[in-house]
Amino acid sequence: MDPYAIIAYTMGIALDFTFGDPRNMPHIVRAIGFMINKGESIVTSLIGRSVFSGILLWIGVIAFSVICYLLLSHLFFTVDPWLKVVFDALVIFQCIAFKDLVKHVRAVKQALNKSITKARKRVSWISGRDTE
Repeated sequence: MDPYAIIAYTMGIALDFTFGDPRNMPHIVRAIGFMINKGESIVTSLIGRSVFSGILLWIGVIAFSVICYLLLSHLFFTVDPWLKVVFDALVIFQCIAFKDLVKHVRAVKQALNKSITKARKRVSWISGRDTE
């Protein structure tokens, strides 16, 4: 395996375990969620709501995300391979969010002991879907 990749993975995981998921910084997953919301309204207004439109949206969001990553990754690598390592570490850090996921799942479990309504509220911290 590429030693740069091993360093990036290690850094990304270490950042996640150290900081969790900081709410006050630009975030890849939030940007993708924004793309999905905007894309869904565009796709459904053009061709309606269907499995086909959902697949089209999914392919579009994935393709756009991968292309952006590849372009930025190539740009950073061209400037300096260590910039790509830092970029990859930040991408990994933001995409795994393991520390916060564990924290939120524990909060759901605790809320379930009180009421289903409180548990649904806690699930809404994890999922962008309507939890009602």
